[in-house]
Amino acid sequence: MKTPGLGSRIDIVLTLIRQGFFFGDNGLITENLPKAERFIEEGGDWLKTVGALLLDALSTFIATELNKRLRKSLANKKGGATATLLKQAQALVRAQLDKEAISLASVNVPELRMYVSSILSLLLEGAMCQGSRLIGSRAFEAYLDLAKCCSARLDTFHKWVGVATLRSLGIASVPEELQAEQLSSLVPHVLYRLRSLSEQTPFDAATFSYAFPLLAQVLLKGGVDAGQDDGVEALEQITLVLDIIKFHCSEFSDAAFPRTATMEHVLHAIRHQPRPSKEASSVLIDLGEAVQSNVTRDEVRVLIDGTLLQGVYVRNACLQAIQPFDLTDLDWSPQLWIACHNDDKQNARLANHAWEDNGLDVPEDFLDKAQQCLLCKTSTRKSLKAKRLFGREGEGSGHAARAVEGTIDAGMST
Repeated sequence: MKTPGLGSRIDIVLTLIRQGFFFGDNGLITENLPKAERFIEEGGDWLKTVGALLLDALSTFIATELNKRLRKSLANKKGGATATLLKQAQALVRAQLDKEAISLASVNVPELRMYVSSILSLLLEGAMCQGSRLIGSRAFEAYLDLAKCCSARLDTFHKWVGVATLRSLGIASVPEELQAEQLSSLVPHVLYRLRSLSEQTPFDAATFSYAFPLLAQVLLKGGVDAGQDDGVEALEQITLVLDIIKFHCSEFSDAAFPRTATMEHVLHAIRHQPRPSKEASSVLIDLGEAVQSNVTRDEVRVLIDGTLLQGVYVRNACLQAIQPFDLTDLDWSPQLWIACHNDDKQNARLANHAWEDNGLDVPEDFLDKAQQCLLCKTSTRKSLKAKRLFGREGEGSGHAARAVEGTIDAGMST
């Protein structure tokens, strides 16, 4: 707990800085930033050890109580005994906190494994990037500590999974001694190890979630720190990642896995990596099969939206992936409806099968929603004809057909 004086000074300085930003007063900002940094460092709550914050609050409380009681006891001339009792109480609290600090440090709650993916996201988006100036290496240490939730099969190798992940993300707080090995060598080393263990037996959700940020970076960047050797190193990394995910597809019925993010990144690989696109498509279809029993709206959205993306193979993979889904609660889907009229016969057949199998129908106010999808800058839009969109009996009038045709023409001209 801060003293009132320090707390007030921090509030005043931060208010002045906010005013400087609001009015564009660079002088006011420059003048107060060093003060704010000094005051915040002086406060230092984020650097306190276990129990220290409580002891600070207790010390402030005891000091206040001593002042009150001493003033009161001066008249009765019994101040010494009161002060002694309060100090004895503080000593007892300190001793108890020391005992609890030892037990807290060794606690490992099994339920934490379900939330590893969410905790990692918070660490990466917050403490690792935004809070490094405030907490120094604490965020890095916390990230590596989360590896304790990983399977024992990784043994001490879990540390290098975390290090490779943070280095691939360009996190500056990784110590220099852990950056000796070239990233182009470390990443394949880690991926090969993960692939080998995954092939034997899939990891649990916590272990996969801990490794996933590294897998995601490889798919997103098309290889991490890969050389310019005709993309061989990049292709090797992507193939390893797809294999790792493939070996875990059967486990993705467990919602603790990062299912939505995995689908998004595999879909990204299909779109942007032509050589392994066939393998990536197969993985996406397997993921759809695995999550069908408890699929979420976000997961459905990722695949439904994918039916309008550029590339026949991308749309085909998404349409195959949604085949096992129960989509009856959607009532209708403008994306799927448009996909039913795709020029590619196989994709149109898959879309129609999903449409009819789930009993979807076109509502009266379909035009506005359909126009929004048609205006998306995708190659699908360019292949559509209004007369085909309205070819089914009862799906539209001539006026509506002309309206959609005008929408397509306007969209194609932009």
